[in-house]
Amino acid sequence: MARSSRRYRSFKRGAQLKNEQRQVERLARQKSRQQKLIMQQQKIRASLRRRIVIWTLVVLFGLLSIWISRINSVEIYTSDKNLSDYQETIDEYLNVGLNRFRPFFSSNELRDYISTQHPSLAKIDLSSRLFGPDLVLNLEGRQAVGQWVSSDQRLLVDSEGVVYRGQKLADHIRIIDDSGISVSPGDQVLDPQSIQYMLDTRFELAKLDLVMQSVTIESAPRQISVSLANKPYDLKLSTSRALSGQIDELKDVLKFIERRDIKINQYIDLRVEDRAFYQ
Repeated sequence: MARSSRRYRSFKRGAQLKNEQRQVERLARQKSRQQKLIMQQQKIRASLRRRIVIWTLVVLFGLLSIWISRINSVEIYTSDKNLSDYQETIDEYLNVGLNRFRPFFSSNELRDYISTQHPSLAKIDLSSRLFGPDLVLNLEGRQAVGQWVSSDQRLLVDSEGVVYRGQKLADHIRIIDDSGISVSPGDQVLDPQSIQYMLDTRFELAKLDLVMQSVTIESAPRQISVSLANKPYDLKLSTSRALSGQIDELKDVLKFIERRDIKINQYIDLRVEDRAFYQ
């Protein structure tokens, strides 16, 4: 019995030791898993912190870049007296949305906007700088050669045939359009060749002591009627014919009516080549 009892106690002690060893191993595995989980969480937190820092730096750099690129100063060069009006127009464009910041700024859009608001400008040169003034504009106004008269409108017209608002000068040609078609500042009402034809006509008539008062655009294509300030009659010309030929024919008519003491009260028509009609 004593021997059996010793064996039982020895067996029991061995089982307890094995259980304790298993518990120690289980605790060790749990602790190892917890440590791995903690390390993974620490890695995730560190990665998240790095990403937050990187994106924060990216956003700050972007905002700083946009702020640095802000257009603050504008310098305008022009011989025109409307400098304050031009400055106001430019500010209006820059204050819309993000136009004042270089990444969103468009020089072509600004040029078009200024041209729409100020048809009297013939040339708009624009440059963007990193140092000194942010924007530099050189503005050149149109040079009027005549006054466009249409219905109740009185507009200036330049050598390109573009009309705009302004004050008529004494040496401007008065061009009358009886078509009744409404025009707006900035519209091109005549081609440059027609404008030059009228200027050349005035110059050639002055050689004959004839003073051009106005030019009326006839309803028929390429035909004009010239009113003279110092004669009771008009001259009917065709812009499709060379001016020199019509002037030569006019000289012949003037000599003819002077020799015969003929009085003309309405017109001299020079539109047909080698033919002249008067009334």
